[in-house]
Amino acid sequence: MSTRKISEEEVNVLFPIRNLPDDSKTGLIEQVPAEILSRGTCLLEQGSTDSLMLYLLDGEVELRSDNSREIVRAGSTEARFPITNKQPRPATVTVISPQATVLRFEKSVVDSLQNQHTSDDIVVDDFDVAGTPIDNKLYFECFRDMTDENLTLPSLPDVALKIRHAIEDENANSHKVAQVIQVDPAFTVRLIQIVNSPLHRGRKKIESCPEAITRLGLKAVRDLIISFSLKSVFNAKSPLIKRRMHELWSHSSLVAAICAVLAKKTPGFDPDKAMLAGLTHDIGVIPILTHADSHPELISNPKDLDQTIAHLRGQIGTLIMQKWDFPADFFEVAQEAENWTRDIQEKPDYTDLVIVSQLHSMVGTPKIHKLPRMDELPAYHKLAAGELNAGLSLKILDEARDEIRQVQQLLVG
Repeated sequence: MSTRKISEEEVNVLFPIRNLPDDSKTGLIEQVPAEILSRGTCLLEQGSTDSLMLYLLDGEVELRSDNSREIVRAGSTEARFPITNKQPRPATVTVISPQATVLRFEKSVVDSLQNQHTSDDIVVDDFDVAGTPIDNKLYFECFRDMTDENLTLPSLPDVALKIRHAIEDENANSHKVAQVIQVDPAFTVRLIQIVNSPLHRGRKKIESCPEAITRLGLKAVRDLIISFSLKSVFNAKSPLIKRRMHELWSHSSLVAAICAVLAKKTPGFDPDKAMLAGLTHDIGVIPILTHADSHPELISNPKDLDQTIAHLRGQIGTLIMQKWDFPADFFEVAQEAENWTRDIQEKPDYTDLVIVSQLHSMVGTPKIHKLPRMDELPAYHKLAAGELNAGLSLKILDEARDEIRQVQQLLVG
């Protein structure tokens, strides 16, 4: 066996050690050499227990267990993660190429390098060394498909695309857009219902689609029709994933309703855009659920699904918003909707609105006990600093309960 020094480029593609500060990565490069091994060398034994982290830098290795055989090649997405990180080891790992270069070291090496720095110095964007996503095959497959651009992303419903195109036409007017909407009587009814709801109600009751479009404006109509059509995206086949999709839609529609009501009470926000932001804040969860729906064997451990969602929902959500050609502020909503400490500017934005609405939506549920108090959120203080003031209190939202319920019912259909 011979050794060589590992390069900075090699370290920077390996999870999770790529997240260490630069000087810690330099320390790892100086302390741990790469091993150059010949065909047939056994790296790990099935059933053994150890504290090693093992990465493949060059060549190929075989992972063989009682029931399966898998080959990992250097340069693949699989090789960016520690090889078979579970304990006890679920497979025997053997070099099958003429030579293979591996990086093999005790986890304590990385732990000691991490401990030399404060947590503020370390950005952990996918998982930490002790985290279990390394052992989570659903996470791994979704991450791999996402990075390889093979993950199935939902498409914007056809009706939303048709109406968006009609509205964006330079010759668009209320009458022409109404002709497109009225092809689907259900959307016509819901549009008239929402224009007569507390969000938009005027002195005169609106009874026709063209009147509704005139009162709302074309941009608001576009956002509303997209919102009304999104329920069709939340679908699945298996009972477990169908239930999770239903829960996701219920949560998203409630957050959307709260967003719309708060936006109406807060200067500088558009209620219809706020509703759409609330409805799409968790859109990145859908491809994960869809993948699990097609591969039920990947979710034998229920925690794997929640863990995958927690780590990937923001990145995948941003990809969907890009695919749907949504405005840039929707990218931020998808990425940061659960970043409770987010505080990047003085002026509140739609992400702040969604963060506050999310926390409100969880009041009265077990989840609320694991989350910060409302007055601990920077987003709350930014929104409350305007004319709204106490309007964000639970008392005011309780008074708006019927309004929120009506808006949510319009979304649920």
